[in-house]
Amino acid sequence: MYKRQPLRYLDDAVLKAASVFPVDRRRQDVRASTLMEPAVLEYVLDEWENY
Repeated sequence: MYKRQPLRYLDDAVLKAASVFPVDRRRQDVRASTLMEPAVLEYVLDEWENY
């Protein structure tokens, strides 16, 4: 059986902070991304237009 090793940098505080997102990254309704229809790529390219 695999013996779980202690983590050096990931602790409860870091894990909790990783689930907090800024207001401009709030939850959005998005469609599923697939290889044939890469919705994620479209979202990224749309966001880069704002820069």
